[in-house]
Amino acid sequence: MERIAEDYVAFFKSGYEKPVFFTKDEAINGLKQSVKQFLGAEKKFENRVIRLRNKENAVVFYEQLIVKDEKVSARLFTI
Repeated sequence: MERIAEDYVAFFKSGYEKPVFFTKDEAINGLKQSVKQFLGAEKKFENRVIRLRNKENAVVFYEQLIVKDEKVSARLFTI
Protein backbone atom coordinates (compact mmCIF):
# COMPACT_ATOMS: atom_id res chain seq x y z
CA MET A 1 0.00 0.00 0.00
CA GLU A 2 2.99 2.28 0.45
CA ARG A 3 3.51 2.31 -3.32
CA ILE A 4 0.13 3.86 -4.11
CA ALA A 5 0.48 7.53 -5.00
CA GLU A 6 -0.87 9.89 -2.36
CA ASP A 7 -2.81 12.12 -4.73
CA TYR A 8 -4.57 9.71 -7.09
CA VAL A 9 -4.73 6.35 -8.83
CA ALA A 10 -6.02 6.03 -12.40
CA PHE A 11 -7.83 3.06 -13.95
CA PHE A 12 -8.22 2.70 -17.69
CA LYS A 13 -11.27 0.84 -19.02
CA SER A 14 -10.38 0.97 -22.70
CA GLY A 15 -8.27 2.95 -25.11
CA TYR A 16 -11.22 5.15 -26.07
CA GLU A 17 -12.55 6.17 -22.65
CA LYS A 18 -11.12 8.70 -20.25
CA PRO A 19 -9.40 7.18 -17.19
CA VAL A 20 -11.21 7.04 -13.86
CA PHE A 21 -9.34 8.75 -11.01
CA PHE A 22 -9.44 7.86 -7.32
CA THR A 23 -7.66 9.19 -4.27
CA LYS A 24 -5.38 6.81 -2.37
CA ASP A 25 -8.05 6.31 0.33
CA GLU A 26 -10.75 5.60 -2.28
CA ALA A 27 -8.47 3.10 -4.05
CA ILE A 28 -7.64 1.26 -0.81
CA ASN A 29 -11.33 1.17 0.17
CA GLY A 30 -12.19 -0.30 -3.25
CA LEU A 31 -9.49 -2.96 -2.88
CA LYS A 32 -10.88 -3.93 0.54
CA GLN A 33 -14.40 -4.20 -0.91
CA SER A 34 -13.11 -6.42 -3.73
CA VAL A 35 -11.39 -8.73 -1.25
CA LYS A 36 -14.60 -9.08 0.80
CA GLN A 37 -16.64 -9.77 -2.34
CA PHE A 38 -14.33 -12.59 -3.46
CA LEU A 39 -13.78 -14.34 -0.11
CA GLY A 40 -14.13 -18.06 -0.75
CA ALA A 41 -13.43 -17.68 -4.47
CA GLU A 42 -10.81 -19.65 -6.38
CA LYS A 43 -8.30 -18.39 -8.95
CA LYS A 44 -7.81 -20.51 -12.05
CA PHE A 45 -5.22 -19.90 -14.74
CA GLU A 46 -6.12 -21.08 -18.22
CA ASN A 47 -5.10 -20.69 -21.85
CA ARG A 48 -1.43 -20.04 -21.08
CA VAL A 49 0.83 -19.25 -24.03
CA ILE A 50 4.58 -18.75 -23.74
CA ARG A 51 6.43 -16.85 -26.47
CA LEU A 52 10.22 -16.81 -26.50
CA ARG A 53 11.43 -13.35 -27.45
CA ASN A 54 15.06 -14.47 -27.63
CA LYS A 55 17.39 -16.94 -25.89
CA GLU A 56 17.02 -15.20 -22.52
CA ASN A 57 13.52 -13.67 -22.43
CA ALA A 58 9.99 -15.02 -22.67
CA VAL A 59 6.53 -13.46 -22.56
CA VAL A 60 3.68 -15.36 -20.90
CA PHE A 61 0.04 -14.67 -21.78
CA TYR A 62 -2.71 -16.23 -19.69
CA GLU A 63 -6.34 -15.95 -18.71
CA GLN A 64 -7.13 -15.71 -15.00
CA LEU A 65 -10.60 -16.74 -13.87
CA ILE A 66 -12.06 -15.97 -10.47
CA VAL A 67 -14.63 -18.64 -9.70
CA LYS A 68 -17.07 -18.56 -6.80
CA ASP A 69 -19.90 -21.04 -6.28
CA GLU A 70 -18.99 -22.68 -9.64
CA LYS A 71 -19.67 -19.40 -11.46
CA VAL A 72 -17.03 -17.25 -13.19
CA SER A 73 -17.16 -13.90 -11.39
CA ALA A 74 -14.25 -12.24 -13.20
CA ARG A 75 -12.06 -12.92 -16.22
CA LEU A 76 -8.70 -11.19 -16.60
CA PHE A 77 -6.24 -11.43 -19.48
CA THR A 78 -2.66 -10.89 -18.38
CA ILE A 79 0.75 -10.54 -20.03
